[in-house]
Amino acid sequence: MYVFGVRVRGFRSLEDMWVFPSPGVNVLVGPNNSGKTSLLRAMDLILNPLILWNRDDTITRFDYLRGDVSRHIGIQVWLKPHEQENDDLKAKLFDKLTLWQVQLSDDHPVGINPVTVEPFADPPPNHERLLAVRFTAEWDDEAQTAIVQHSICDEMGNVIVPLSTEIKRLLDFRYYSTRKNPLEQLSLARRSLLSRTLTDNSLNSIFHGLLNTLEGARTTLLENPQVDKLLQRLNTLVAPELLGHGTSQGLGTFTLTFLNSETWRLRNATSLALRFPVDQGTDTDKGLASLPLEYQGEGVQNLLLLLSIIELVAKPGTHCIVALEEPEQNLEPALAEWVFTELCSRSSVSDSQLFVTTHSPALVGSLGGADQLLMVPVSNTSERRSTVLSARYLPVATKKSFERERERYSAALLARCALVVEGPSELGFLPVAFRQLASNRPSENPFHLGLQIVNGEDREKAVKHARALCAFRRRCIVLLDHDRPGKTTDKTTAELMEMGRQAGAIVLCWSNRDLLPFTPGCDLEVVLVSQVPPAALFAAIQEAYEDCGHELKDERWISAVNKVNESMRAQLPERFPGNLGDFDLDSLHDVVTQRAFLYVLLHGPHECKSTRDMRIIAEHLAARNVFPKAVDQLRRRVLGIMTGAEWTNNECPHIVAP
Repeated sequence: MYVFGVRVRGFRSLEDMWVFPSPGVNVLVGPNNSGKTSLLRAMDLILNPLILWNRDDTITRFDYLRGDVSRHIGIQVWLKPHEQENDDLKAKLFDKLTLWQVQLSDDHPVGINPVTVEPFADPPPNHERLLAVRFTAEWDDEAQTAIVQHSICDEMGNVIVPLSTEIKRLLDFRYYSTRKNPLEQLSLARRSLLSRTLTDNSLNSIFHGLLNTLEGARTTLLENPQVDKLLQRLNTLVAPELLGHGTSQGLGTFTLTFLNSETWRLRNATSLALRFPVDQGTDTDKGLASLPLEYQGEGVQNLLLLLSIIELVAKPGTHCIVALEEPEQNLEPALAEWVFTELCSRSSVSDSQLFVTTHSPALVGSLGGADQLLMVPVSNTSERRSTVLSARYLPVATKKSFERERERYSAALLARCALVVEGPSELGFLPVAFRQLASNRPSENPFHLGLQIVNGEDREKAVKHARALCAFRRRCIVLLDHDRPGKTTDKTTAELMEMGRQAGAIVLCWSNRDLLPFTPGCDLEVVLVSQVPPAALFAAIQEAYEDCGHELKDERWISAVNKVNESMRAQLPERFPGNLGDFDLDSLHDVVTQRAFLYVLLHGPHECKSTRDMRIIAEHLAARNVFPKAVDQLRRRVLGIMTGAEWTNNECPHIVAP
């Protein structure tokens, strides 16, 4: 069986969340504290046969939403059979399948509601025969513990049978958290990965034999002076008659035994070891020594565990459900990407269902398709009931855009908010500027709060990328330059802003008035030239030119000069000044000409608009604390959007007010 749907209420950070995963691979992406681990832990609570409900710490008061123990925890999982199931599962569970109605919206399911009529002889459309498993935990104030009930129920909520450990073993759910223990999974412990291929009865017989062997060899231990002294001391503590034994033939005296050990203790203590050659002069077996796995690096331990999981989910006929958190832990990037690709591709051809969480853009970029994504909403969403978006229900065009732009989108899909810009300038400049303007206050830096910049390439593509990210349920801001259309086919700034708003993005734009008298429009370069003292900006540009590492050509200079109006061109040097370190900015007598000269420098002959160049310029301005006020205004606007103070477009989206 595989998980068809999940609803979690009142558990940890999840107030009311619906999830409709794919039968195969599901990669959960979302920022920290958005609920990915809570969702997998909820599934673990209801499906894991090893959960011990008699322990007080299985459900604590901190597992209740916001610590409110007056509300109960409710977890419900609907499971659907594969086309082919084993006979044991059919015999135990198929008579407990009930008829459920599935409600669909235009793009993805939003909920499952029970059918309130008698089961039909022929199931009507939009109905599924499912196994409904329910878990509830109500807090007992007097006992200071949770009262747990878990059962298989019907459409009306009536209990069919309690959910036994035997039934949960048939479902074969396994959860490997970020605190996964490779050493335990790579031992012979029950329910470990390695133990799946072993026969319990034969192993138990061997372990019982080992216990008898230890019991027979205990004489060596008893002969140890320290052990003997310990036992003699115990023998003096209590009269044998008090214990109900006489003193003849040593009855009533203390000794040691291994017979009270249980086989699971030996199985847990049995782990893998690597054999390696040593000098022949040692007394080891045939010149080989054993090194327990725990003395290997954590990356090696994690790699062996992941390879064992791959083997598990890829085995033909296997119908397990595996939840795995952050497989990239402790692995070198190339190896992590290879393991992740193997895990997803090999499980997709079997009947195993896989849930994987990751914070690695490289792993998201290596997915086989967008339909494998489960988009977990940001945790501070205003919706009381939230649905994890299964990308397989998105329109085909949206999924294709992910296939084309997966490298561009991967980091943004993992972020709390994406800022889509028109070019590479902002990628280098804004992170440095926002950090400086935040004055070492993390709450004032949008990047500290989870902002990710996306290069939109140009005006129209930026809006297109924003539409795609919004379809993947990511909060998105578009920052547009205020340009005048160069072609009759170009959309106006107002048209692009409206397109972005309709897609669900928040659209910001640089000033809608000309800040410089010699060029129309407004972008980051215009803001820098108009608001940074010319001497400071010139020194920053000099540093970027010194770092350029290639020949500076006059043709590029002429092309850049043509970006200013005709009356200003005559006042600028006809050729590139050569070594900018020898150029005297004051030789350009008025400030307007100086700013025009700086504007041309930013556009050629070495175009200082690459990510690296703009980072160098930003770092230079940061050292002198001379950032434009408009950049700080942009930072504040982005902060307001990310923290919820500004959720919608206001009446004035422009960064510099007219």
